[in-house]
Amino acid sequence: MKERLHALGSIRFFLIFYIVVAHFIQVATKNHQILLLLKQHNVIVGAFFVLSGYILTYAYSDQEGISPKLSDIKGFILGRILRVYFPHLAVLLIFGAMFIAIDQHYGSLWITVRNFLLSVTLTQAWFPKLAMVWNPPSWFLSALVPMYIFFPQILRIMITLRRQALVKAFFSILLAMLILKGIYIFYEGHPVHEGLFDPRTTFFYDFLRFSPLINLMEFILGMFACRIAIQHDRMNLPATFITVLLIIGTIFYSLIFPLSDHLLRSGMIIPLFTVLFIQLHKMPHSLTSRILSHRVFIYLGNISFALFLTHGPIGQIFYKKVILKMLFATSTPFMPFIGYLALSICFASLFYHYVELPLGKRVVSFMRSRT
Repeated sequence: MKERLHALGSIRFFLIFYIVVAHFIQVATKNHQILLLLKQHNVIVGAFFVLSGYILTYAYSDQEGISPKLSDIKGFILGRILRVYFPHLAVLLIFGAMFIAIDQHYGSLWITVRNFLLSVTLTQAWFPKLAMVWNPPSWFLSALVPMYIFFPQILRIMITLRRQALVKAFFSILLAMLILKGIYIFYEGHPVHEGLFDPRTTFFYDFLRFSPLINLMEFILGMFACRIAIQHDRMNLPATFITVLLIIGTIFYSLIFPLSDHLLRSGMIIPLFTVLFIQLHKMPHSLTSRILSHRVFIYLGNISFALFLTHGPIGQIFYKKVILKMLFATSTPFMPFIGYLALSICFASLFYHYVELPLGKRVVSFMRSRT
């Protein structure tokens, strides 16, 4: 049985926790430099798509080729979609009344119905200006679903490529992304970070941020990176902590020399995180890998998907003025930021054990009954 990459599973928590902080840090501080540092969540999201492609490729391929587990392509696609859709649907059921109340307060019945349909069908990412309806983080799932559909066929093609072709393809896609982001920057770019951007963003900006077609390129980068790592028995890689320091340094560097978040994401963050993922894969005995493989971090990695799905609604309950007025008869946030973080992690743990895991077991049973 293939060894699990615990370090890669654990790193998901740190990526998601940064996003959890970024979405509501403005209620804790108005310091411009701190906001610049902690609200680059759009930049970090790119690493998620790369990581998703990397882990799936590791799970379903090896040096010999495609895993027999992928012989039932329809079963793979259905199983993967159900594993993310049912927890998403559970969040809509738990917090649906709040989402409807917000829509009714700011909009109309038509807007409520529209947002309901987009959320239930997980199609919001295909409409960039509407990608953040109801539970905003769920746009990521909307973009991820098509990747599950394309994954088997892309992997079949990728398996036929040799090392040099894989490397060339990786850098070709990265270059194509940079050219596309460069066109945006030339015509519409702004030297600011996504978290501090004026909410009246352009369609081009939102298309580059939310479109499943654009994010698919990052997912494929993760697939190529994993295949490169699998085909190389030995790789001369720098120490893992050096890459971690470079990632941290890049974020701090952007405080001094502001860059468009699209350029920062594709030109610096994604390449650095790709190297880190390969290091954690190929260097399991490094200090960073051993720390991330501790059972505490493995558990935090396990609940990270639940944290990603549920932190948004929890933050809305305590920090969105219309909800504060409805529930607590005040428009002034009273929940300390540290309390929001702690509550989000505790709720994610409960959601993982009592919703995500049971639903996952039902999906597994259903998929086995098909065979």
